[in-house]
Amino acid sequence: MTRLEEPVLDRAALIDRVEGDQSLLADMIEIFSAQAPRLLDTMEQSLEAGDTDALRRAAHKLKGTTAEIAASRARRLAAALEDMSANVRLDDAAETLAELSREINRVLQELATFTQGSVQ
Repeated sequence: MTRLEEPVLDRAALIDRVEGDQSLLADMIEIFSAQAPRLLDTMEQSLEAGDTDALRRAAHKLKGTTAEIAASRARRLAAALEDMSANVRLDDAAETLAELSREINRVLQELATFTQGSVQ
């Protein structure tokens, strides 16, 4: 499966993680929807300031939250940024962060449709 064919979310895995608990799913989506934009802002500010430790921490947190909601491409991009900042190799960090931001927007859109269709 190519990158373009990869689903934004693995819906089955996400439902399995919450064992079908729609309330828990709604809570997870609400938390992610609040946290992800803040973490992206922190990452952008950290990159602009050259603060690799803050960038690494924010990327690590976003990697974990994207893993929890089964957004594997977003998780891989966050992991790449975490590795770049840990190794202080930021040549491609701005481009990767922009790609991650676009992917998080897709995840948020998918979660919104998922919520409308699955969570009561």
